Amino acid sequence: MVDERMETRLTAFLAKAGTVMTAVGRGPPGKERLGPAERNSRVGVARGRCRKFGALLSTFQVAPFRPPPMIRNHHAQTILGVLFPRVQPVGYQRKILETPCGDQLRLDVLEPTVPVEDEAMTVVFAHGLESNSRTVQSFRIVRAFADRGFRVYAMNHRGCGLDKPEDHAHFLKEYHLGFTDDLELVVKHVKSQHPNTRILLSGFSLGGNMVCKFLGEIGERASELGIIGAAVTSVPFDLPNNQAKVNRPFTKHVYMARFLKSLKTRALAKRRHFESKGVVDFDKIEQARTVGEFDEAYIAKVYGFDCRHDYYKRADSKPYLKRIRVPTFVLQAVDDPFIEITSIPADEDLEEAPVLIHVTSGGGHCGFVDRFSGPGYMATELARWLSHVRDGLQESGDKQA
Repeated sequence: MVDERMETRLTAFLAKAGTVMTAVGRGPPGKERLGPAERNSRVGVARGRCRKFGALLSTFQVAPFRPPPMIRNHHAQTILGVLFPRVQPVGYQRKILETPCGDQLRLDVLEPTVPVEDEAMTVVFAHGLESNSRTVQSFRIVRAFADRGFRVYAMNHRGCGLDKPEDHAHFLKEYHLGFTDDLELVVKHVKSQHPNTRILLSGFSLGGNMVCKFLGEIGERASELGIIGAAVTSVPFDLPNNQAKVNRPFTKHVYMARFLKSLKTRALAKRRHFESKGVVDFDKIEQARTVGEFDEAYIAKVYGFDCRHDYYKRADSKPYLKRIRVPTFVLQAVDDPFIEITSIPADEDLEEAPVLIHVTSGGGHCGFVDRFSGPGYMATELARWLSHVRDGLQESGDKQA
């Protein structure tokens, strides 16, 4: 546990560094840069024109996000969000689920931490890029769900949650932004293990994109799978539009460099098993200087995309939002360093889908730091929404799932 003195020093440092981080991260001005008026116009709520779940969407009151004054900078929020608020590690039960191709998914299961009267509803939770189920961010969210009476299946994407990269060296396929096959596999597994449970989905960043895309892909079929709702955050909507932003100096050299190192390490561990097959050029993977170049050399080749731009277009969940048929909450920050303001969905992107998008004026990417202990704003609001869906459907007697 981090003591108060260390917290004070860390926040003071980030407060002083905030101006520098903003200047370095800004990059050259461009046509996508918006003034204060248009920026502020994106803060607030967007919702679909859904009659069936209209009351559910309109009665949910999102709490205001109030960060400490010294850490309002978007980079400070993003960096601190990896560490705070602190929570105790979660006591998972590890389960192994085999995929049709013989790969393995590592599922970490947490039962409700409070008594429940009937069969507990189950949340399938998907983490972000190069994360796993045992990070502070995942612990916070999973704990918040369990504390509200949900069983949680925290899935680790292919190759994640391992002791070392070599443990996945025999499998060429990795996860990617739009790869939803494993998510559906986990949902079906949960239903087979708990036939009477209702299922909700959740995820942050890449995991949030997977959830939104998956829900749009299955549409009305969600009821057949037992899915009744979802809550996601910091979703990188409109992937093609965000590429210039993720390659701005600070974001590229601080965040993306970390992702790239992890991605390349695991991919290059497969070299001796797959180089002779000629599917990918491992020299190009080794030479990749950006995540985009890695996606071009690896993801696009393995999954049959024409190029990385084709990959980003086809993996983007934004066009799928209008096809979602279960109540879904999306929490975004207008100052997310990975996502252009113009990429945030508006009412017209939702049409009649039961989707509620709440955009805060700050919070960075998966940050939303408003305290140094406890679940924190992000985890609390996601858990509140899932409870709202559960309670609303129980009150209405809706038996669709």
